[in-house]
Amino acid sequence: MSRNAPLKRPAHRASHGNVPQRPCSNIRERKPIVTIALMMALIHLASPAYGLTAQELVQADRKFATGYIFGAIEYQIGVAIGRTLDPSQQKFRNCLIDKKIMSETLYEAVTNFIRNNPESRSRAAVAAIVQTEKEICPEAGN
Repeated sequence: MSRNAPLKRPAHRASHGNVPQRPCSNIRERKPIVTIALMMALIHLASPAYGLTAQELVQADRKFATGYIFGAIEYQIGVAIGRTLDPSQQKFRNCLIDKKIMSETLYEAVTNFIRNNPESRSRAAVAAIVQTEKEICPEAGN
């Protein structure tokens, strides 16, 4: 390297002037951004304004619908108030764990509920998911 060659600055260092920065290529550096984006997406899915109707859920791709159902349930039983879970959240979580309920089982239960209850089709899919939760775990008191 010659004495007059410009020094390359690492991407993580702040530059002075108008030198453009190289985009982050390290996954660890992007992890907080990805986490925030995922949280925003989950918030939008949980919002009634962005939610699917029960009919749309039944018509959706099976993998997408399974993830949507699992995500809605995980949001309900996994979001702590303060640092602890609400007692009803804990009871429902324990019920699902004790019964070894998997995402595919949840998909079948929710879509069967929607098919067997045509009046639920125009409502939010989350309502059908909550009703199915009550049927799966009545002892949880949801």
